[in-house]
Amino acid sequence: MPSSDAARLSLDALKARLDDIFYLDIVSGRSYERLIDGLALQARERQEFALRWGEAAARTDPELGYLVVQLAPQALRSMPAAQAERWVIAALDDYDGRGLRAAVTTLRNIDGFARPPTALAFDSIEARLARFVHGLSGRPLQLAAGDSVWTDTATLYLPPAIDAPDAFARYQALAALLWAQTRHGTFA
Repeated sequence: MPSSDAARLSLDALKARLDDIFYLDIVSGRSYERLIDGLALQARERQEFALRWGEAAARTDPELGYLVVQLAPQALRSMPAAQAERWVIAALDDYDGRGLRAAVTTLRNIDGFARPPTALAFDSIEARLARFVHGLSGRPLQLAAGDSVWTDTATLYLPPAIDAPDAFARYQALAALLWAQTRHGTFA
């Protein structure tokens, strides 16, 4: 059932919710009119999404919360709600791991995040990865796709595909770990 105008939060209700979210952000002196304007004409579900995730992000950093509320309508036009949740969570993870700048970059990269992920197949990088492993070990080791990551010291078994933006780097890290197990005898 589509949302009606009556189901939307009023301007006063939006202001009150934003005041509740950003009550500790008194030093910025910023006005939330821009956020209210961006949310006012959104469907109630989108308003609630922006406010709920904006509040969650603001607990970490008020700037992140502000950006989530500001950018959520655009994100929800570009991707389903479940993916938009992953977008916010990825930004929060970036904040925890690499700081505010990384989190802001993730939030501002809506189009990049909205693109469907493409898995990197082991078969497509096997030759390149074999040269990498040969460089590590000084001798050729066999590579094969396997159900789990392991080695029998002659063959390195890697996942058939990795679905991540840095998939090749992950393959390299796994191969280096398995090579180290063969080199140092810690494969058991």
